[in-house]
Amino acid sequence: MIGKKKGLLGIDIGSSSIKISLLEGSGENVKVKEIWKTELPEEAIAEGEIIERDAVIDVLQRFIQEKKPSVKNVATFIPNPRVISIKRIKMDKLPPEELKEQIKWQAEQYFGVDPTEISVDGDIVNPDVSETEVEVLLVAARNEAITDYIHLIKSAGFVPKIIDVKILSLYNLFEFNYPEIAKNDSLKGILHIGKNFATIFYFTDSGPYLIRDIRANLKSLINLMQERLDLSYSDSLLIIKGEKDVPSSFIYEVYRDYISSISEEIRRTFPYLEKKEYPDFIYVSGGGTLIQDFTTNLSESLGVKVERLNPFERIDLPELFLEFGPKEVIGALFAPSLGLSLRGLL
Repeated sequence: MIGKKKGLLGIDIGSSSIKISLLEGSGENVKVKEIWKTELPEEAIAEGEIIERDAVIDVLQRFIQEKKPSVKNVATFIPNPRVISIKRIKMDKLPPEELKEQIKWQAEQYFGVDPTEISVDGDIVNPDVSETEVEVLLVAARNEAITDYIHLIKSAGFVPKIIDVKILSLYNLFEFNYPEIAKNDSLKGILHIGKNFATIFYFTDSGPYLIRDIRANLKSLINLMQERLDLSYSDSLLIIKGEKDVPSSFIYEVYRDYISSISEEIRRTFPYLEKKEYPDFIYVSGGGTLIQDFTTNLSESLGVKVERLNPFERIDLPELFLEFGPKEVIGALFAPSLGLSLRGLL
């Protein structure tokens, strides 16, 4: 929704931590220049709402103090997905400038709110629906939420250049890392599971197709562990990260029920898939997908091929960044911020 400029820090302000990435290079020679992660104070962000603004700003400023980045231009997204609306609609074929104007003034029809209260942007995802129509992906966000968030980013010392959508940053990352798969006519899905929010996003060679929220998330897994195994919140997180052991027979039952709930949620999206009963592939990312055998068990439950989205298929990750963990873990946790930073290179 806001301009574009070469060289961007990708800032992902999540429910419990902030992750920042910076990519450099071009074409086939893109590599990670910086990744950085630190935890936020408990309750700094609740259900996507930034409660402790000063605490978040302090953490962002700590990054500047520690890393002294050469780039302060930022691509980011609003932490609360509930203030974002996304629709795929058909519109009359018009010159690009007229189409943009039409989108702006018909926002009330599409989103049911006063067009002066929201910012709307759109991209053509299928230019040839018919001789007279195109398909457009519309994204709208409340002006108040955008203004408040931009002010926070500026207060920390950064220059916001792009306000993106989390799941679309993953789509951007997928297109770059899997160009041949992105261009074929199969129906793909990206499942991202964070602490408080999870989303399934479907797309084809013609672009974004369907986006749905998933009610099962990392927090629901932690709740299961606390209820079934009488664990504390912190111990549950340590087990999920593989940093604390628990009898496998106990944790297996919890993981099985967690994956079952995710599978059920995903199946509910299948009736909305035109021309296909289910997707050909689902790629997963996010901390809620890092439990043991997640992709194998979800694939068996759904009857769909499930793979982990690997941001490092075509992006080089220098060994020095393995201090954050194995590549699989880094990829799952940093995928959104990597996708954001990639905006500055394309």
